[in-house]
Amino acid sequence: MRKIRLNINTRMLVYLLSGATFIYVLSLGAVVLQTVNSTKEDTFSIVEKTAAEKANVIKAEIDADFKAVQTLAYAGSTFTMDNFEQWEPIFLEQQKAVLENNDYYLSVATSFELRFIRPGYTEKYGRRLKGYYRESDVIKPFDAQKEMDGDDFTSNYYNIKSKKLNYISDPEMYSYSGKPEDAVLNTNISVPILKNNEFAGLAGADINMNFFQTITDSIQLYPKSYAFILSHNGVVVAHPIADWVGKNLDEVDSVFENHRKILRSVSDGETFSFYSNDVLNNEEFHYTFVPIHVKGPDVNWSLAIAIPKDVLNEKTRAIAQSGILIAIIGMFFMALIITFIARSISRPIIATTKILKKLSLGQIDRENTLAITTNDELGEMAESVNLLTEGLARTAEFAEAVGHGDLAFKYQTLSDRDILGNALLEMRKNLKDAKEEEQKRKEEERIRRWSADGYSMLNEILRQSNDLRDLSYAILTAIIKYIDATMGAIYVLNDTNKDDTYFEMMTSVAYEREKMLRHKVKLQEGLVGRCAHESLTIHLREIPEDYIKVTSGLGESNPRTLILIPLKVNEQVMGVMELVSFNEFEDYHLEFLEKAGETIASDISTTKINQQTEILLKQSQRQAEELSQQEEEMRQNMEEIQATQESLKESQAKTQMIFDNVVDAIVSIDTRGMIELWNPAAEKLFGYTESEVLGKNVKIIMYGTDANEHDNYIKRYTQTGQRHVLGKPREVMAMHKTGRKFPVELLLEEGRLGNETKFVAVLRDVEDKHKLENSMQKRIKQLEEVSKEAQRSKTEMELLINGVKEVSLYVEYNIERKITDINQNFLKLIGKEYEEMLGVEQGVFESEPEKRKEFDKMWADLKTGKTRKMVQKVLANGKTLYFSEVYIPVKDVNNRVVKVINLAIDITDSIRKHK
Repeated sequence: MRKIRLNINTRMLVYLLSGATFIYVLSLGAVVLQTVNSTKEDTFSIVEKTAAEKANVIKAEIDADFKAVQTLAYAGSTFTMDNFEQWEPIFLEQQKAVLENNDYYLSVATSFELRFIRPGYTEKYGRRLKGYYRESDVIKPFDAQKEMDGDDFTSNYYNIKSKKLNYISDPEMYSYSGKPEDAVLNTNISVPILKNNEFAGLAGADINMNFFQTITDSIQLYPKSYAFILSHNGVVVAHPIADWVGKNLDEVDSVFENHRKILRSVSDGETFSFYSNDVLNNEEFHYTFVPIHVKGPDVNWSLAIAIPKDVLNEKTRAIAQSGILIAIIGMFFMALIITFIARSISRPIIATTKILKKLSLGQIDRENTLAITTNDELGEMAESVNLLTEGLARTAEFAEAVGHGDLAFKYQTLSDRDILGNALLEMRKNLKDAKEEEQKRKEEERIRRWSADGYSMLNEILRQSNDLRDLSYAILTAIIKYIDATMGAIYVLNDTNKDDTYFEMMTSVAYEREKMLRHKVKLQEGLVGRCAHESLTIHLREIPEDYIKVTSGLGESNPRTLILIPLKVNEQVMGVMELVSFNEFEDYHLEFLEKAGETIASDISTTKINQQTEILLKQSQRQAEELSQQEEEMRQNMEEIQATQESLKESQAKTQMIFDNVVDAIVSIDTRGMIELWNPAAEKLFGYTESEVLGKNVKIIMYGTDANEHDNYIKRYTQTGQRHVLGKPREVMAMHKTGRKFPVELLLEEGRLGNETKFVAVLRDVEDKHKLENSMQKRIKQLEEVSKEAQRSKTEMELLINGVKEVSLYVEYNIERKITDINQNFLKLIGKEYEEMLGVEQGVFESEPEKRKEFDKMWADLKTGKTRKMVQKVLANGKTLYFSEVYIPVKDVNNRVVKVINLAIDITDSIRKHK
């Protein structure tokens, strides 16, 4: 076979071009392949990072809901069976407030086991469910009794009751109105109420899951990409297809129907990804799943992001196409350069053939040079060959160094027009740029990871403490260590007293004693006040010398940098974090601190609310105890009043018994001589009945001078006080109804009833005088004792009633419900005069129409002698008042109710505090 002989020009073209192309393609191919792989890794990292951040947002929302329900459950455990009726309305108002303050809550309710709230109920089943629900933006109450025939062992309630664990239900579509168009995705969060580690009930809230859809809709990383949320049992919580929400994903998506392992991984809380055909777009997608750990019931949900595979391929395809284009352009320029060199070298004379042949074979050696002996064209050619040899040698070394990654290798082109050299320098520049871009990307990734680790650290600290001061110290020390600061402090807004609002230094690290003493900062005072007022970060790189010093055992020094971060949530500044360092703070430090400030402010706000709620609950319990004590004292007072009334009735009954059964005629008259008392013995003696003589002058039973002078006797006695006949028995002539005159023995005595003077006459036939003399004296003494006892009982009753009027709100009503008496305490509260209130009907100030309907039933009970209690809401004097009232019926001697006493306590402040 004949060997093909190539000329020098062809050989140079073949060898130089193939060698340079190989090196160039190899180097460029390595760079393109590395860039493609890095692009894919960056894309997956962005997806996982985004999913993790959104999963933390969702977790924080669910954890906040569990915290709210746990707070409600704690409040629900503070009752006792004795005070449940007074405690329950206050607790219901708290439930209502939770529903009003959380727009996405559908209902808030509490179940209490009946054996804990109903005296005498001993069954271990049966509960009372009471709370509020939202229907068309209207909050409505509901009240029901459940499991009265026994526990439902298949129900979620029994599961919580038996295990005493927190619970979150699988989301499902539910309509409170019963209309399908009003149905929303709903999940239930429940927390057991324990008393002495016994299950006493549970607090629960139904939550609208629609706001999770807003989160997933905001995740649009790439065209056609989308996100969705699954519960631990695979129920769709949020998805671009609205009809899938509330259903199990394996029922509507064939991808998950064939991948049961996927749903198990979701339930186990794993992070995983895979490729599969997407039913929405009918093309292959990449799915990434990140867990959402719900801490309360210890279950796992998952957030998934789906990205079209073509998006990834499109990026790598674009990079590969750019690489190929660069390779083609580079090869084109190399071909031009080599062609130029080959043509330049092929013209020399035969003397340079050997060296040129070696060069055409790629045998580049600096020792293969031509000796220049002339200054003609041969010398110039030799010089050119030598220069070419040297240049190719340097180019080979440069290409080899670049191939080994030494981009700093020094290389000098043959001239400014050295195309190959300049191309190689441009290639090195491109490689350097690619390397710097990679380093920049790694630095950005390092900063992202640094920030994410910082947020994770803060979230872990925020979950570990409920005390505001301990929480502040833990946060401050962690941040100082994390950003390499020197010292710092956290100031928290103290607005307990609205007239004295200031920022209080809640905690500090490494501050000197003088700085610690200034622990209160007024609004807009100093840098702390300015930071809070402007709600902006303050970053000082030159700190005033007298602002702060860092002191140690070896001396003291001024730090270089000061930063103040406002801790704000919903545009409200809850505090200020102050950090001092000897080092400069970078921009990513400031960004991290500002975002961390929002998280810290949110938890500070939540912690303050929880602490305030706990204080209010304790105040509520204390006020409930005081109210119960006051009611007990009032009950004892009323029992004493009733006992006094009964004693008075008994005394009156004794007096009446003696009066009716005494054998002597007893007649009582006033200072005008009018008859007031007439006993049965007087009827028998004189023949007149009681109705015939009451109110008439006693002269109708007298005869002769005594009858004519009787009025003068009384007048003279009242004027002079001289006792002529008083206390001295004497015989006088009396007149019978029939006109018959007969002698009687008369004993007249004076008595006083209050400020009035009364005269009591005892009369008997003269024939019975001696027989009844001893008996008469005893009966008169008994009558005097009974009179004194009656007067004493009446006085005690008046003192007791006057005392009650002085210390409480007192109103008297007649049987027609009209006011007959009211004390000054009550009049001052409602802003009325005494005369205005006389005759006013009970309930006129009640502000709730439905409440007035209860009054008819109450008065029906009062007329039967029953005591009634109630809480009344009154609108008077331009303000709303609340009274705890007791209505006590008062009976006469015939056991008939003649009036009603109302004793009340003003509980307005207590009700307002609980609201």
